[in-house]
Amino acid sequence: MHAGAEVRHLDEWFGSEVDLDFVLHEPAFVVGTVESAGLVDVEWYLRGPLTGRGETTQRLYVVGRKP
Repeated sequence: MHAGAEVRHLDEWFGSEVDLDFVLHEPAFVVGTVESAGLVDVEWYLRGPLTGRGETTQRLYVVGRKP
């Protein structure tokens, strides 16, 4: 998912008119929610944007398992 603390609005995407909001999520909140749900061995990874692909946000990956 997109990591951060904001909502980004787009009116245009790939040459088409859109009305689209991207919600970014705080990593600590997401990891806490996953742990509160009872998952264990929780790992999370944050990677920077791949600027060559035009990305501008960090990505958050969270992995856990059901006990």
